[in-house]
Amino acid sequence: MDDDSVNIFDNNNTQCSGMDSESAHPLKRRRIDDGYTEAPPEAAPLYRKRLIPIGRNSGVYSTTDWKDSGTAIFCPVMHDLFLNIHRYEQVTTSQGDFFIGDPHGNYDKTVSGNVVHLWKHDKEHRQYYIAQSLLFTVPQDFAMMQKILHSV
Repeated sequence: MDDDSVNIFDNNNTQCSGMDSESAHPLKRRRIDDGYTEAPPEAAPLYRKRLIPIGRNSGVYSTTDWKDSGTAIFCPVMHDLFLNIHRYEQVTTSQGDFFIGDPHGNYDKTVSGNVVHLWKHDKEHRQYYIAQSLLFTVPQDFAMMQKILHSV
């Protein structure tokens, strides 16, 4: 193969060999050792860094207004969320029938699903309260959330 027709790939940067040696951008030296025995830290799952990703999809709903009577309306998750699970004192789950609404909070229908309750402690009133609840209507999404919670 002719040296002038070969492209050189070094550290994901492309340098055409047709350039002369007086070029303003000489080839970079190849890194010999990354210093990592495993995957680099930026490739580690976010929940290892205390953040749990909750992707927006048609089967995930959220409320910050949980009522003991079970009449809370869950609204669809409209954006990807990253939960800092270490901000909460307790995490509990329940399953049953729940009310879901449109993005404006108006009742739409009743669905079956699993809920993850995220609890905080109110030091002033000396009691726990549910700060946020996430409803999963797709069993696989809930199973994945449980797996992540057990690994934290």
